Amino acid sequence: MAEYLFIVPGYSDEDFSFLPLRNLLVAEGLYDSDKIQSIEYASLDDQVGFRDFGHKLDDVYNQFEREHPGARIDVLAHSTGSLVVRAWLYMRRTRQVITGQDLDLPVDHLFLFAPANFGSDLAKIGRSGLNAVRVTFAKMDKNFTLKGNQDPFETGKRVLDGLEPASPLQWELSTGDLHTQTYFGEHDPTGMSTFPFIFAAGTAHKSLESLIVKELQKDGTDSTVRIAGTSLNTRLFTLRSKAVIEDRSQLSVQVDDELLPGGGRRKFGDIAFGIFGNYDHCGIINENGLLKKPTDPNKAKTWNPKLPTTWEPLGLLKKAKQVSTAEEYLNLAKEFSEITNSYILPKVDIDEEGIFQQFFFNVTDDTGQSVNDFFIQFFVFDNNSQAYDDYLSAQFRDLFGANTSFQFHSVDNSYGVLMLDITRVQQFLNQLGMNHQVRLKVTAKSAYNGVSFPNSEFTIYESTSALGTGAKVSFFYPFTTTLVKVILDRYVEDAILSQGRFAPGS
Repeated sequence: MAEYLFIVPGYSDEDFSFLPLRNLLVAEGLYDSDKIQSIEYASLDDQVGFRDFGHKLDDVYNQFEREHPGARIDVLAHSTGSLVVRAWLYMRRTRQVITGQDLDLPVDHLFLFAPANFGSDLAKIGRSGLNAVRVTFAKMDKNFTLKGNQDPFETGKRVLDGLEPASPLQWELSTGDLHTQTYFGEHDPTGMSTFPFIFAAGTAHKSLESLIVKELQKDGTDSTVRIAGTSLNTRLFTLRSKAVIEDRSQLSVQVDDELLPGGGRRKFGDIAFGIFGNYDHCGIINENGLLKKPTDPNKAKTWNPKLPTTWEPLGLLKKAKQVSTAEEYLNLAKEFSEITNSYILPKVDIDEEGIFQQFFFNVTDDTGQSVNDFFIQFFVFDNNSQAYDDYLSAQFRDLFGANTSFQFHSVDNSYGVLMLDITRVQQFLNQLGMNHQVRLKVTAKSAYNGVSFPNSEFTIYESTSALGTGAKVSFFYPFTTTLVKVILDRYVEDAILSQGRFAPGS
């Protein structure tokens, strides 16, 4: 069991914010004070990004390993810090695989608080000129000490690009560390596991600023990150179409079942995830701002508070610290689920809203080139009449609510995220008549003359399986992110290229 803890703050934050939490962990006997280290990174520097942070964190860990041979560490990360840690682990494993080094797994327990695993809606605001001025004034404060963050009018452009929802970085990390060479399972080649625990915040912070900035008012968020985007219980679907699709057999939907050739799963079937409804994004690591940092540097030198033992995540955190086997982990994951269920239950009434899921799309053609202009629609299809049911289709789309939005990444439009309020969707699906399907239609346009893509429809839910067993295929999982890789065959018109016969005008 790891004796050392690394604490990784979020965007533009510093380790000083975690002093109350650090002191509580020491007081509760989870770690010795001299075995807790902090990690600060230049999140406000326009020239660096998550891969740079991951690389330097690897250097820090390598130095730690030289001083403590064979020792593993626990990591506690907040918000954007989760992407820093995951980038480090993913890059470390990738480098070891490419160079043929022995694989290792440095992290024992990974505690993620309100993690920005799938970004934040505030990232676009962070790139604004107004924020650049605000941050510049903050940097002029004599208490501002973060290394590498001193340049005026810089807000961390590359960091914010990666932090924006539907970023290519998030796609690379998630298809890598959750669906390729994951270390979040009991079958890692090292024989070890990293045990991840998600402590999500479940309420939005109400403030004067939240009344002005609409992104701070979004349902389904903790004012900063999307709650559904904190979970690591992702699913990965690949939707594949052919250029000629009169025959629906040319359309395929494949799901990554995460099963390994020799048996077992690539990642834990249930990654521990609990939503703590009484906390907002920053409050979950400081009892909703109970302990304010002193602004007076003289007072800061003697400020040494600790969180109260009534801090709700403490009980599960203490249990998580003791986990050493996959069986213990999966049993504790059930207790995390109970926390989430207590958050969800008041929202299950048909007239309520607030149970969300997001779909994270990446659309390419069959040569791997990005498709930057695409549109997503949902339809209900009646297998008996072999036609759309227009009434049910409209009814289904109306269930998503006013908070439904599709957001393209501002740098690469082949990536997009759709967040749905699916509180009433499951009830609709359960009442759907026999032999109905829900189909997802992808309409795409090429930027080049003579190149086109077929309109493709994929079945993402069926009320009765083809085998007649009653088993259901579904894309819908509350408070998760579903990764959807869409691959479209490109069709090129004959006029683009033709065979000649060396004849005039051929």
